[in-house]
Amino acid sequence: MPIDWNVRPNASRDAARLTSSASGGATESYIALLELEPIQREIRPARWAAQRRRVLSVVQHVARGMIGAADSLAIHGDEYCVITFGETTHNDASLSALAIGDRIVRSLFGEQGAKRVKFAPRVLALKDLSAKGGVPGMHIALQALLPPARDVQEARRAPSAPSAGVPAGLAAHGPAAPPGPEDRRARRQRILGMFGDAQSASVYDTYVPIWNIERKTADRFQLLPRRDNGHSAPRYGYAALGSDHTDRGLIAFDMEAIELGLLALKQAIDAGLHCELMLPLHFDTAGSNQGRSELMEIFPNLPSFVRGRLSFALFGVPDGVPETRLYSIAGTLVQLVKEVVVVLEPSAGYDAGLRIIVSRIRSAGVQGIAISFPPARPEEGLEGASAIAGRAAAAGMTACALGLVSGRQAHRLAVAGCTRFGGPLFGGPFFDLPAPYPVHAKVFEQSD
Repeated sequence: MPIDWNVRPNASRDAARLTSSASGGATESYIALLELEPIQREIRPARWAAQRRRVLSVVQHVARGMIGAADSLAIHGDEYCVITFGETTHNDASLSALAIGDRIVRSLFGEQGAKRVKFAPRVLALKDLSAKGGVPGMHIALQALLPPARDVQEARRAPSAPSAGVPAGLAAHGPAAPPGPEDRRARRQRILGMFGDAQSASVYDTYVPIWNIERKTADRFQLLPRRDNGHSAPRYGYAALGSDHTDRGLIAFDMEAIELGLLALKQAIDAGLHCELMLPLHFDTAGSNQGRSELMEIFPNLPSFVRGRLSFALFGVPDGVPETRLYSIAGTLVQLVKEVVVVLEPSAGYDAGLRIIVSRIRSAGVQGIAISFPPARPEEGLEGASAIAGRAAAAGMTACALGLVSGRQAHRLAVAGCTRFGGPLFGGPFFDLPAPYPVHAKVFEQSD
């Protein structure tokens, strides 16, 4: 999604109202309806489920920043943004609604998206939508503005005749008739869907804090993708892909998570938050032609102040990867963001030797190494993690630990040379990027 990072909410409605009043035009309250269907079409239905919450949050944030103190805003389901303008003219309300729609589109899709996605807001005087007795009511406004609901239209149709061979009234008052072939097939599909692979579920974004030992602040947040098919426990990170994922599925998973993260960062920047974001990226995505092409469509076009807040956590770097391939991939990535760290598993055995692995990573231009602890086995590999942290620190690289849940882990790795620590031990996970916050070193003293 080509976000326009230069667009900022701009509360200009109060000034516009003063201008309208000074011009002598008659003022009253108006209500404007912006249909969100053009946004859904642009994002595509398959991706709307995952990006819905984030997009609606951006819509609300941008619109609130452009309305005045006497105006109000409501999001009606996934379909409409309803704005009530207090004491203005019809022309001013229409222009304001158009400006808000244009700002929303530019904020979400950039300059090119603004040429494709257009709003046609409907504006009516609120006095014409008053409830009985003259009291203005939002529900009355919605009834007048919104198209008839589909279920209401269906209810107005004449009821269908009973099926042949079924006595009248049996379905309503007696035992239900056995399901027909179509019903049985639909039920079978539902059953299979309940046991379906998590690959069919949408990607959602959660954020885990990373604490900086020097600044005593959690000011960077790790994006942790999540998949939830509604029938089993959510899966986080690359475990959500399953063991039989395809290369195309891996790339789609990475890019979906990255886009969600950029939307969240855009929202945080608009709110004045000075936080940084660590994006997950798999080595196979970064090394593929398709993955590299999609990354190059996004990151070189980001403003420098945005890239200065981003880092990549590069997962899945194989042991014994040819140096030229590692140099090529890492050399590209370090040009796109502020920092790249290679993620190593603490329990993995490195055939080439830890010293050689760290030396290769450092020579490739990578700035740091992150040790990622599996959530199901947090204490596993603590000895190996300490060795990795020590080697990274000795080589002049940043050593970061991810997935920490206990003070014992954090203390052991701090002694080994880690300077950044991430995981639920320090807060979260969060569903939105929060403001940076201080974390006291007491967390290292927590008992297990």
